Amino acid sequence: MAEEQADYPVPGNIPWFERCVHKCLACGELRYTDSTISYHLKNCPKKPRGVAKTPRETVSKPLYACLECDERVIHNRYGIGGHLMRVHQLSIGEYASKHGIRSDHVKGEEEDRKAAWYDGCEYKCNACGLVAFEKHDIVRHMRKFHKRLEAADSFQVVREGRIDCGICEQSVMQTRCKIARHLSMKHRKMSLGDYEKRCVRHQKFSEA
Repeated sequence: MAEEQADYPVPGNIPWFERCVHKCLACGELRYTDSTISYHLKNCPKKPRGVAKTPRETVSKPLYACLECDERVIHNRYGIGGHLMRVHQLSIGEYASKHGIRSDHVKGEEEDRKAAWYDGCEYKCNACGLVAFEKHDIVRHMRKFHKRLEAADSFQVVREGRIDCGICEQSVMQTRCKIARHLSMKHRKMSLGDYEKRCVRHQKFSEA
């Protein structure tokens, strides 16, 4: 038996390697990955004013027994992916293929965080398959969950796009943070929302 019964049911569209359940203590909603609960907490409509971080609770944290060695690890992307890479030199995708596990969701897109017009860059963790749209997010992920990996083996650059500003035509790295910084510094602290309404339809995108 490779999987322990979780205390909370997990929807069928959640990847097989994600069985932990996280709860937002502001609104009570549940999320099933660390990335999606983090994204929800930043945008929760019931987030208390003046609080930098909405409180959360991991209400279910089951264990998974590795089919290679039977070691039990936390049943989420980081626990399983980190163990496989560190002990067996296998990615989650390779492990799933080897043991006949359905891996339709191995790529790792976040359930809540869909790619937006400013997500022209993509970075992928080599240990667990997590995909991030900001370089600092993937670096922070590696430091938090895969400290033992060598930097050269930690993640790969899937793509790095650039965008020509619709106001001044300056070329900017196509990420939310880079574009927001450009708008703040060059265009009187214009918000991404205002810029989107004014310019995105006529935007020029390119691969770096």
